[in-house]
Amino acid sequence: DAMKHFGAAMASFGSSALFHILGITPEALHSRDLSYQHLPEVVISKEEVMGLQKSYRIADEIDVVVFSAPQLSLMEMKSIAELCHGKKFIKPLLAMTSPQVKPDSDRMGYTKMIENAGGTVFSGMCFYQSYAREIAEANGWKVLATNSAKIVNILGGYGYTPMLASMEDCVEAAVTGVMLDPAMPISYVAFVPKVAESFVRFPPESLAVIVKVAMSPGTYDGLSRVAVYLFTPLAHAATKSFE
Repeated sequence: DAMKHFGAAMASFGSSALFHILGITPEALHSRDLSYQHLPEVVISKEEVMGLQKSYRIADEIDVVVFSAPQLSLMEMKSIAELCHGKKFIKPLLAMTSPQVKPDSDRMGYTKMIENAGGTVFSGMCFYQSYAREIAEANGWKVLATNSAKIVNILGGYGYTPMLASMEDCVEAAVTGVMLDPAMPISYVAFVPKVAESFVRFPPESLAVIVKVAMSPGTYDGLSRVAVYLFTPLAHAATKSFE
């Protein structure tokens, strides 16, 4: 899931269609397969990441919460369902998943938990490719909260004011109608909860390569920066920030 969001952020905001992780991606199984020593190392502080996220908090009240682009995996459906448990939404919450995942989500009760809170689960739908502008006009939506860096980048051109937040904050915004301050410990920004835990098995040098490749000239962008930061806390090695 983290790699999925990482790739979506890189492609839509950083215009990077390909990246390598040492020991993980097929063409980068060994360090000899890559030529990255010439690339700069990058340090991105927690304050910078939170500052970027906070720069999108230009409104207090939200109109809709959207989890989409990319479509949600079964584990993401589970995470949202658990956050929805026992809550009631006063704002629409839309969760988009794939036709392959939806039946499993139904069977495991995740869909029902989201719907019981007042959310709506869609199968095989991509929000921004489904007449997003017309949907906003029909419902009077303007301010949209999401945990997707890709959505934040795209929907500004569809008449929305998108706000980037964690999955937890997005769900809470559907409950309260307002977006919380992002001053919180970083477990994720544009990814699923506790995303770092899923990368514990990756060697530190692999994580460092992500930073180097992603931040090479021509690929850098603010939301790619968000994605990269989430991999670096486990790298146990300093990364450096662009001036």
